[in-house]
Amino acid sequence: NDGSTANVWGDYGDIWLWLLWVSIGFLQMAHNASVPALCGINIQLVPESMRTFASGAQMTVRNILGYACGPLLPALFMSFLSWNWSWYNPTRAQSIKLLCWGMVFILAINFCGIINMRKAKWAAIRAARQHPAMNQLCVYGST
Repeated sequence: NDGSTANVWGDYGDIWLWLLWVSIGFLQMAHNASVPALCGINIQLVPESMRTFASGAQMTVRNILGYACGPLLPALFMSFLSWNWSWYNPTRAQSIKLLCWGMVFILAINFCGIINMRKAKWAAIRAARQHPAMNQLCVYGST
């Protein structure tokens, strides 16, 4: 540690990098905590006779797509960038740049979750307004 600004945290590295990792960790924990509730909502939407099959199909598709596409999509994106920039044998600096763009891709894809949650919220509001039991609750609740 030479005391420069870039090295002020010594052997522990850059504070902004640590804050980024902690933020990503909290977001991942919040996402994983919502999975059981979302599975329950999805299963409640199918007829009772199909719930066992629907539960198995949902878990299978989520696990297969998650484990396959999780590493595959960023790798394809980074390969496309490498091909587009004619980096057939990237140097260390170019590899670091590709990894940074891969992280940008992953973080950008997570914004799709916000859009999907917004659409689900609107669909739930519409469904609640159309369901007769909810209409009855709203009538009794307003008196």
